[in-house]
Amino acid sequence: MVSYFPRKLVPKVHFVCEYDEIINDFGSVKKYWYCRYEASHAYFKKIAMRSGNFKNVPKMLATRYSLKQTFRLSRLFRFNDSNYALGIKAVKDNLFSTKIKHILIKHFGPIDFENDLIQCKSLSHENIEYHKSSVYIIGLRNSDEQPLFGQIASILKKEEKWWLLMDKLETIVYDEQLFAWKLESINKFCVVDPYDLEYYHQGLDIYEINNASYVSFIGRFTLH
Repeated sequence: MVSYFPRKLVPKVHFVCEYDEIINDFGSVKKYWYCRYEASHAYFKKIAMRSGNFKNVPKMLATRYSLKQTFRLSRLFRFNDSNYALGIKAVKDNLFSTKIKHILIKHFGPIDFENDLIQCKSLSHENIEYHKSSVYIIGLRNSDEQPLFGQIASILKKEEKWWLLMDKLETIVYDEQLFAWKLESINKFCVVDPYDLEYYHQGLDIYEINNASYVSFIGRFTLH
């Protein structure tokens, strides 16, 4: 295209021609795309033009946006309840392996799995969402503050309290080409209180590349 239309080389064409080098240097383009920024900018531009108020425009836009967010959040029923679950169903006795049953009994004490426990597909706890099969940061390693990851195997409720049954994932290495952590399941499970997930509350997706599992996360946390 560049050879046929040398005088019509727009920035988008330039970016497309160099996407391979950009991805190699900075990772997935999803991490620095600006589509959501353009959508937000269009909203503020529309408000500025329709209001006809050009005196202290930043304050006017900030006030209008704050009022809009307050109105929207006040109408969401989910924020009126600190806990709600989706996809609730009973727990069958054959759901867990013998190893996991021993872990649950060690944590809860003697229990009847079918009568004492229920499970759900997703949980909103204190307005934070937890989804089955999603990966979360469950702690930091003391030696180098490397994030420790866990994947939710089940979301269980016992006596009006929700718990997360998590599969602890072993962190192998950080891949600088993929900008992601390489993880491996070692079948080591634990029961976690949602209150204990204090570092990062957003669920992370796990990707399979060449028979290996990766989680894209570039944040940095400290123990202090």
